[in-house]
Amino acid sequence: MLQTFTNDAVQINAAIHGITNTLIGSLTATDQKRILVTPHTSAMPDGAVLKIDDIVLTTETADAIDTTNYWSFQVVDVTNTLNLLATAVSNYTGGTAISADTPYRITPDQNNELGTSTVIELSVTKAASATELVECSIDIHWHWEV
Repeated sequence: MLQTFTNDAVQINAAIHGITNTLIGSLTATDQKRILVTPHTSAMPDGAVLKIDDIVLTTETADAIDTTNYWSFQVVDVTNTLNLLATAVSNYTGGTAISADTPYRITPDQNNELGTSTVIELSVTKAASATELVECSIDIHWHWEV
């Protein structure tokens, strides 16, 4: 719940922030991984939406930038049939290489204010012979916004 603290000179808004970690295993082929379900109405502060600030993939393997063998990622609000990225993130040429044990950011840039009981999935697409991504985890940085 958003709370407001006021003094004579400054008004500061404080929100509840959190990080949700999901182990999604190895990525070997095109797949969809459920990474978040927002709380039911009774669990959310009155009038609040859950806003995703960042999504971070971490894996034990690396995959270089490549025009043929690459991964692409899209974040999907399955409940409302909306993409949270205007353009999928990838390690295709012009994208960012995936490094072992290094955060790979998949930051939503649209539709990232979520209502109650919303299912979010990571849509993963493997092109050609991209390297298998082993021991993957997803960290979702979020906050309540009123």
